[in-house]
Amino acid sequence: MSNEDIQEFRRNFTEIYKNKICPGLDQLEQYRLKEYDKLKSTITKILAVTISITILFSVIFLVCNPIYFIFHFLTIVPIIIIVIIIIPLAYRYNQKKIFEKKIKARIMPILMPAFGDLQWVNSEVISIQEIRNNKLIYMPTLENIEKKDDDCFIGSYKDTLFKISETTLCYRDSKKKGGSFYGLFILINLPKEFNGHTLILDKMLSMITTTPAQYPEVKLEDTEFMKKYDVISTNQIEARYILTPAFIEKFKNIKKIYRGMTISGSFLNNKLLLAIGNQHDAYTIGSIDKPFTDTKQFEIMLDEICTIYELIEELKLYDNTGF
Repeated sequence: MSNEDIQEFRRNFTEIYKNKICPGLDQLEQYRLKEYDKLKSTITKILAVTISITILFSVIFLVCNPIYFIFHFLTIVPIIIIVIIIIPLAYRYNQKKIFEKKIKARIMPILMPAFGDLQWVNSEVISIQEIRNNKLIYMPTLENIEKKDDDCFIGSYKDTLFKISETTLCYRDSKKKGGSFYGLFILINLPKEFNGHTLILDKMLSMITTTPAQYPEVKLEDTEFMKKYDVISTNQIEARYILTPAFIEKFKNIKKIYRGMTISGSFLNNKLLLAIGNQHDAYTIGSIDKPFTDTKQFEIMLDEICTIYELIEELKLYDNTGF
């Protein structure tokens, strides 16, 4: 996406947001405030009940076994404090997720037109088999994998289809050893098919990423990039053709914009699959803690979508070559 295209896209977003999105958000904001007050009130009651019950049992325990209580005071008190804190926090987290899921079903249809050809969907968009075939994440067998999707999107930019999936993966091998991955998968379909399989593997994921021994290493001129990533490919010439300095910059920018801890990529057949490891929820639009009038949450999402468009523009330059 050229700078002119970016500015035009952002202007269109601002125009649509002000004229079409904001009026629809006012009613949702009133609903959010009511639910937020209910949540605070319920948490206060839970905290009061938890403290009362904990004090009651502590007094009973002290009366029945004072010596044991005194000698283990330093152990018992921290446990009591943890219990008092965890129960309200667990309830709050659960209610926040319920609210977010409920509100997204209402807010996303209103919001999506501002992002162009983008749809929020409630079904799987990137399969386990697709992820496994790309060899970005270690997955021994399909039978030992649990996959849970949260926010999923299907979009198109300049006739190029892309999919986004916020996914949790848990897996175990035959020796009962396992691991997990939480983050985003971004799948971009391209009209031109790759001749080989090229992988960019984040070295921070070395414990859970499979590195096929038969894939030779690709040496790039960007030494700082090579310190952080293992680049391997079945087609050395194609890999160097794809991994231009411009692509590498956009690859690193996606990690930055999505606040990823790690990022890996796979070029296979006619697709690019990105795996961005996160420790936080992406697309938190609809949070009970944030006013819907807060435009920053929507601007963050706009930046995230724009980085995908920028990457597609760079990949389309590759499609137009005779390679």
